Amino acid sequence: MKKVYGKAVWQKAMKCLYGTWLANHQLVTQPFSAEKYYQIDSDTSIMEIWVIPVCMR
Repeated sequence: MKKVYGKAVWQKAMKCLYGTWLANHQLVTQPFSAEKYYQIDSDTSIMEIWVIPVCMR
């Protein structure tokens, strides 16, 4: 499987996760993240971003 992911896609995903989704759910993360990539077919790929969420309290 060949990774062909642009920096812009990764930046957009991180901005959505950290700037929107986590904040809307009142969460922050521990200092850890992992990425997992899947090639569905020749035109479709999926990227998962794994974090350890913690409530902001």
